[in-house]
Amino acid sequence: MKLTYRGASYQPQSLAVTTKKTNIIAKFRGLIYQLSQAFEPVNHANDTLKYRGISYQQGREEGRGREKQYPEKESSNSEKLSQNNFIYAKVPYFGPSKTEYIAFHSKLQEFSLRVSYICGLESSGKLSPEQAYEQMKSLWQQLRQSKNTIGIGTND
Repeated sequence: MKLTYRGASYQPQSLAVTTKKTNIIAKFRGLIYQLSQAFEPVNHANDTLKYRGISYQQGREEGRGREKQYPEKESSNSEKLSQNNFIYAKVPYFGPSKTEYIAFHSKLQEFSLRVSYICGLESSGKLSPEQAYEQMKSLWQQLRQSKNTIGIGTND
């Protein structure tokens, strides 16, 4: 069966899980049945996943029981670039193709990324609301200054 999500086609992966019957009897909507339990756990440690076009693997951190995500390979420059694209995802610009607009779009993306970091730090209690406000105010002033320097909105 071929499925499509947001224009991307893919084939679903069916997982075969071995089960065994338990001693637990259940009743649902008038039907009585015996519960089953997974006999052999499915190992997803070697599954390669993809997020925003970047491949990564998901495994368990030993001794902690927490999920840990890490890239497939860490050595080459191309992998470091793709890891950089994963963290600092850039949205393509579809507006008028003027160099001023493209330059301002880049500055705007940097502004939004930094604001999202500040919001995360404030939400987790690492920054006080006053510190977050001052940092965002400073970033806003820098964005306004770059807008005026680039010349957006003056002679459109």
